[in-house]
Amino acid sequence: MPKEFLILETTVDNCTAEVQVNGVPFRLLTELSTLDSRPIHQYLTPGPNKFTLVVHPGPTPGSAMTEQPEPFVPKAPASATMRLMSMPQGAFPEDPGVRELFKQAWNGTAGKPVKAPVLVEHSMEIPGYGHRWEWLEGASFDSAASFQAVIELIRECRDGFSRGDPEPFLARAEVRFRVMSLAYGLDVNSEMARVRADIKALSTEPGFQMETIDAQSADLRVCGGGKLMDCVDRSWEPLLRSTKKPNGLIRARYPAKVARVGGTLQIVL
Repeated sequence: MPKEFLILETTVDNCTAEVQVNGVPFRLLTELSTLDSRPIHQYLTPGPNKFTLVVHPGPTPGSAMTEQPEPFVPKAPASATMRLMSMPQGAFPEDPGVRELFKQAWNGTAGKPVKAPVLVEHSMEIPGYGHRWEWLEGASFDSAASFQAVIELIRECRDGFSRGDPEPFLARAEVRFRVMSLAYGLDVNSEMARVRADIKALSTEPGFQMETIDAQSADLRVCGGGKLMDCVDRSWEPLLRSTKKPNGLIRARYPAKVARVGGTLQIVL
């Protein structure tokens, strides 16, 4: 386990923003979820790392970076920020041992139109962090057949979860477990055992079901320099998730970014 964690904190006020690390979607914040803070080691590579704040992205993941036909007009003063902190394990942002590595912000004036999306970018090297992840060596996604193959992979994992069987997912996510082990010093076998226990517990809950994988509502997004496929739907939700409970909450989400590794499709993030 690292002694210091690199935590990316994102905030929004009266707007929506997505943050990306090295071209990989990291988190979408809306007016209903205005603060996010989490480690980013698995996204970092040696050399310069690029951080992008996409303010008022397009209405779907696939159009997030597309110039919109209408400007964004904040109804009230708006802002979005991203900042990277180096934090000892268990620390809080306000603690004296926390170091702010960078902070970038955007501010919008109420009633003043701006061309959307607004891109706020920062690039920096972070010595001691980042790996040349094996998925970076894979082929790019560039055909309809590859999109269909990814859908089938997610369906395979979904069907396994539906019957309380995590093994199809675990087999397809071997690279992800290796990535997380390198990034955070986690034990691969322990992490796989945790997923097995989680699925076993979820599958016995009354009313538990997995969401149907609908190719029509899927919005598979090529990212990470063409090497990754982000498996989400048009509402930005991961395709691999459970159905909503009567109170509207989703019991489980399994975000999946797929790459070609060693000639096969693998969930890597």
